[in-house]
Amino acid sequence: MSVSLTRRTFGFLLGAALGSLGLDTRAQNSARKCVGLLLGTRRNPTSEAYVEVFRRTLASIGWEEGRNLMFDVRRGEGSLEKVRAAATELLALRPDVIFANGIRALNEGRAADLTIPIVFIATTDPVAHGFAQSLARPGGQTTGFLLFEFSVLGKLLDGLHELAPNEKRVALLINPDNRSTGLHAEAFAAAARTMGFEPSVLRVREYDQLVQAMVNFGAGGSGGIILPPDVFMLDHRDGIAATALRIGVPLVAAQREFVEVGALASYGVNERTLNRQAASYVDRILRGTRAGGLPIQAPTDFQFVINPATAKALNLAIPPTLLARADEVIE
Repeated sequence: MSVSLTRRTFGFLLGAALGSLGLDTRAQNSARKCVGLLLGTRRNPTSEAYVEVFRRTLASIGWEEGRNLMFDVRRGEGSLEKVRAAATELLALRPDVIFANGIRALNEGRAADLTIPIVFIATTDPVAHGFAQSLARPGGQTTGFLLFEFSVLGKLLDGLHELAPNEKRVALLINPDNRSTGLHAEAFAAAARTMGFEPSVLRVREYDQLVQAMVNFGAGGSGGIILPPDVFMLDHRDGIAATALRIGVPLVAAQREFVEVGALASYGVNERTLNRQAASYVDRILRGTRAGGLPIQAPTDFQFVINPATAKALNLAIPPTLLARADEVIE
């Protein structure tokens, strides 16, 4: 009798203990905040390095993964269809805040849900695109940091002129699925004509189409190609840089990743800085600040990068003064 009672008592106590543990575990899980990462590009060493900067910045200000924070990462892999699927999956999880890197990711996140706060690194004019009422007071649930500004187009054209002074033609290579590219094309054409270039715009959606457009442009005589930020182009940077080198056309991009794989030069925003800044906004939102109350910030930290090996292959001499101004030289 006493043995049976002891077993029943033990079973009751064990069940109570397990139930209490379950409640504690559920409480701990509910106490964790969830940050969803919606990334336009596929996994690669550079994008992983930027994500790591974002994670480490949050960790440095008190958000420890596994203790009070969890991440859920979805990637669009440079495809509009895939980024739509990734956005749908992520939004179904109802994270506390979404960090969207790339205009396509931002578009899809906002189209599917306007209630979850979004911090973005993307776009050129969020007001014109309807993402914000103004830069200073975005309103709604969206804020973030600009990856590009129109003055950069002038800097890219300046760099092309200094590195390849004999080039008179210049093409802007863009993806029409990127909602920012219409604005880029208008600003590019005006700046190019002002500097004495003959401008053209190459609009491509598929990789084979992209290569053919570059080859056709190169066959028309001397000229250079300018690249603004775009996830599709970034995912095909190896092929783009290789094609430019093969046809003998100087390629100057807004993202340094192109120079790493053989483009002549780049001038653009330091994306490590943007990821640190984005993490600081995510921190403030997790602590109760409304996303729409945080101003959208224009970039302030830029990098000029040159690839002397590519210049040599194109028979271009880099002026010593230009080399001295470079923030980084990639051999």
